Amino acid sequence: MVVLAATAWFMNLSCDVATDPFAVYLNDHFAGARAALQLLDRLIESSAVAGARDRLTALRDDIAEDRDVLEDVIRRMAGGPSTLREAGGWIAEKLGQLKLVIDDPSDGPLRRFEALEVLALGILGKAALWRALSVVAPGVPELAGVNFGDLLRRAEDQHARAETQRIEAACVALMSRRELSANQPAKR
Repeated sequence: MVVLAATAWFMNLSCDVATDPFAVYLNDHFAGARAALQLLDRLIESSAVAGARDRLTALRDDIAEDRDVLEDVIRRMAGGPSTLREAGGWIAEKLGQLKLVIDDPSDGPLRRFEALEVLALGILGKAALWRALSVVAPGVPELAGVNFGDLLRRAEDQHARAETQRIEAACVALMSRRELSANQPAKR
């Protein structure tokens, strides 16, 4: 029975596979936005410093707004987000999270640093999305009215904020062990 249900579910999803380049590209970025929001949720939850939590929460809110704009664009271009691509993005996000856990099982500074680096790189990808769409928008009526210049500026601002936190985290993650070993007496 379970196998039949799973087969029916998968068959349903196979109809959902986007083949239009626009749909593929937009849905890949939509899955990335979902992963970024989940990553930010974990960063916010694990942050011990209230100011850092507030900055991450503000960044999360901005990324969620951009994800909503992207969802609107997907609805205009492809009828809506792809369930299969969302599932694939969810799996990729879980594998990424597993990598972070393996690298730093204690949920310490290295995990935070690497998570912020992934986030910063993802935001650069989003900026590339807005740039690409701004180039093709004049020939695509469904993109009329979307202010890609504003979205690009937002992405650049978000990247700057994520990068500031990433650099702060790098100092802690990459220097903490070196400082500890430098302060320990040499073994004889």
